[in-house]
Amino acid sequence: MTTSPIGTVGASATSAPTTPATTGATQSFDKDTFLKLLVAQLRYQDPSNPTDATQFLAETAQFSLVEKFDSLAAADQQVLQATQTQAATGMVGRQIAWSDSTGDHTGTVTSVTIKNGQPSLQVGDLQVGLDAVTEVKGPPTA
Repeated sequence: MTTSPIGTVGASATSAPTTPATTGATQSFDKDTFLKLLVAQLRYQDPSNPTDATQFLAETAQFSLVEKFDSLAAADQQVLQATQTQAATGMVGRQIAWSDSTGDHTGTVTSVTIKNGQPSLQVGDLQVGLDAVTEVKGPPTA
């Protein structure tokens, strides 16, 4: 018996590749990685003792779940970007406070710029990232 990337399979002349997909110090498994592992399991199984059909169906269902979670994560990212844009546009005309490497600042937001889905606030001649904002006050009083 040999061990495949997914589980134990019958004896074979060659073993499956075992290089994991890594990103930095953490492992990142996506639907492509899962599909490669599933194909490797089928390729290196013992023909005289094939994988149980119910196990194969369970792994196929897991693959479907991985695809759905991937779609859900993409949709979640779009919702986050839309929420950030809405929050940023709601700050136009309001006085904000923010912190950066030079200290704490305040100013009135005059416009919003969106680059690569990330909003930034125009305060005077400065661009302020939405994540740097520490306080939002009402519109300035005249």
